[in-house]
Amino acid sequence: MSRNPVGWLEIDVEDLDRAKAFDEAVFKVELTRLDAPTAELRMLAFPADLEAAGSIVKAEGCAPNGERHARLLFLSRLCRRSLSGRIGRR
Repeated sequence: MSRNPVGWLEIDVEDLDRAKAFDEAVFKVELTRLDAPTAELRMLAFPADLEAAGSIVKAEGCAPNGERHARLLFLSRLCRRSLSGRIGRR
């Protein structure tokens, strides 16, 4: 069992094709298309056999230099408890 507390990571991108080519070349993996709940949302997932699963995301209102640029889902209760109320503070 992985000891990585991160269960899922989403990274916002402006150019999905460019980000896909970069990530596949750097990490030597193949990203696959995920079904998205809306037509405006496009997601490509990293392979599930990595220590932490995740995707790159292209969506209206989400940009890498905007206010929302990455989202994490923690599996560990300790992480959720220690970060509760701290995320989003500046």
